[in-house]
Amino acid sequence: MSDRVVKSATLKGGVLLALLAFSVVSPDLAWLAVHRPPENAVQEILLPGIATVGVLLSLSSRLWIGALLLVPWAIIAPLEAYYVLDFGKSVDSHLLGIIADSNFSEASNFISGVVALFVAIDLIFILVAVAAPFLSFRLQLCWTGRSRYWVLLASLFVLVLPEIMKFHGPVRALPIEAAQAAGRSPGSALADDGFPEVFDYLERVYPAGVPSRAYAYVQQRRALREAQQMLSGFGFQASQESPVDVRQVYLLVIGETGRPDHLQLNGYDRETTPRLVSQDRLLSFRNAFSPWAWTRMSVPIILTRKPGEDNNQFFPERSLVSAFREAGFRTYWFSTQSPLGPHDSSIALHAAEADETRYLNVADYKTEGVFDGALLSPVDQVLKRAEPKVLIVLHTLGGHFNYADRYPNAFEKFLPSLKGLDNAGLHNREIRREFNNSYDNSLLYFDYFMSSLISRLEKESIVSSMFYIADHGENLYDGMCEKAGHGRGNDYDFRVPALFWYSKGYEELFPDKLKAIASRVDSPISTTNVFHSILDGANIHYPGERLESSVFGKNWKPSPRITQNKIDFDLADREGDCKRLVAKSPKTD
Repeated sequence: MSDRVVKSATLKGGVLLALLAFSVVSPDLAWLAVHRPPENAVQEILLPGIATVGVLLSLSSRLWIGALLLVPWAIIAPLEAYYVLDFGKSVDSHLLGIIADSNFSEASNFISGVVALFVAIDLIFILVAVAAPFLSFRLQLCWTGRSRYWVLLASLFVLVLPEIMKFHGPVRALPIEAAQAAGRSPGSALADDGFPEVFDYLERVYPAGVPSRAYAYVQQRRALREAQQMLSGFGFQASQESPVDVRQVYLLVIGETGRPDHLQLNGYDRETTPRLVSQDRLLSFRNAFSPWAWTRMSVPIILTRKPGEDNNQFFPERSLVSAFREAGFRTYWFSTQSPLGPHDSSIALHAAEADETRYLNVADYKTEGVFDGALLSPVDQVLKRAEPKVLIVLHTLGGHFNYADRYPNAFEKFLPSLKGLDNAGLHNREIRREFNNSYDNSLLYFDYFMSSLISRLEKESIVSSMFYIADHGENLYDGMCEKAGHGRGNDYDFRVPALFWYSKGYEELFPDKLKAIASRVDSPISTTNVFHSILDGANIHYPGERLESSVFGKNWKPSPRITQNKIDFDLADREGDCKRLVAKSPKTD
């Protein structure tokens, strides 16, 4: 073989290796093209990504070995790059959980519309990934000289230096500080994100951060599995009293971030719920309360008998889902929230109790993913099955910030809004108008979603009902208040919207229950009432039940509504523009 041919082949091999390296780094380059690139994306993401490729290629003088090490990362790089470009985040335990808990069709929904392009790009990457090591091996391409060692050392220096210096900031803390968590409960691992504290700054880097993401996913799954094992022997001994021959379907809709005073139903001066206003058999509870302003703590209280004052991450009982199953119901859980994570695992624990559990959102709450309307399709599928006794739990994203991400453009009624704003945040009162407009637009979409559920149930001519309640409230730069979001310890944190709709069949079957609940639309109810009320409303009973906590019961009585800060919500003073809750001082003579 002539020198000219050898040089040409060597050049081709070098070009293929460069293309292989580029394909592996492409997800890191994608961060520079997103709508709002992270600060210091070049230094914190791209440079470590290049350094990772440098380490793998320079480990051996025989370049085919380094090329082989890059092959798997090149093949899956298009998935990571697309996720970064479309959702502004890297593949994480959220998406891994979605893929693990879904069938292929559902798991691949997030690339719908670009499947052909995605497949074409991936095929190109695969061809490069196959050709580069093959040609390098055939030509016995070698990286000789000291330059390989310098590249290896420089790459390692880039990857390791932040860990040595800890420039990336303090060690990550648990989402709930030790002082608030009342010690480690058996399920405290549910509150941990699972990421190792070493090299945590590489989390977004591809491929260096992939092992830590996989580790976090495994740890979160393990924590969930251990918590499930602790509940494996628990049972309510629940049964439905006087079972009826008519088909029954009960819906529980768990909302996210609700403001009851922004519902047109409750007298708000904007048309935020024009469809729901026209519903005949709909009750709105105007004095509902949630003791927690954190989803991971508030939702388990909705689902279980967990007391509102209990600030442990784990409660050693199953949820109402299991009680319905014991009573002979087929149970479903459909969600647009995450299947795993420090904010979600305590909820996923109870979602897994259902006969069928599906997570439909490949993005998390930090970005725009699917809208809550995606839940309508699985509801339709269940209704078509015509099963005699059904419970469906829908866990929605509701009005979670960024509110503009929670509704399609067709519901952009109140303007100007947060859509397209780069400075949308919880610490910029100058956008108060846009902030409130977008929140109200999200309620318009909520109105459409809830009305769509009602219309589906009405068409079935069955015994059915739907109970909705939000997990916590929200601050919207109210009046002169400088606060937004939740976790502020004020009045807006804990007031939540709650609705109950019932079919004609339900009205005929349970007139006494309807009379009782209708008399309590202005009563001080709480999310702690939901477990008892949902079961009683379906005529499901069990030994040791507390019917005085059911709003359907004739003996219901209000109980003290204590917030996460151990303050009596109804007795507390409201301080300042933000209505911060302050416990009343005892009177002195």
